[in-house]
Amino acid sequence: MYAKAGIAAVALVAIVVLVAALAWAPSQPPTDLGDPVAFGVAFLCGVVLKYYDYVPEDQNYWRAVSLHIDAEEQWFALLVWPAPGADELEFWVDRDRDGVPDNYERLTNSEFETKYTWSACTIMERLGVR
Repeated sequence: MYAKAGIAAVALVAIVVLVAALAWAPSQPPTDLGDPVAFGVAFLCGVVLKYYDYVPEDQNYWRAVSLHIDAEEQWFALLVWPAPGADELEFWVDRDRDGVPDNYERLTNSEFETKYTWSACTIMERLGVR
């Protein structure tokens, strides 16, 4: 009788731990942003920026911006806004560009600007990307 109660308690604790781990797991970046609609280059540091638009197109806002070193396909930083005009963004960092994000943050636009600025070269420097 005590053994069954013990097993049930252990199972309940395992379920609670699993649910908590899933709830606190960092958000994963979108896997397919589609094709970029615009490009930019920060010539001083060799960062290529790819801009992704909302569908339907909203020319006043970007849906996402990915930052790449030179011609590398894999981004080292990805910013995604959930809706046009949103004041909050999701920010993923993949310093070694292996496809597995090293860091995730959810920030307001002003928090992002304070911490990283909107300069691609400064973002790269503050992240320690080489």
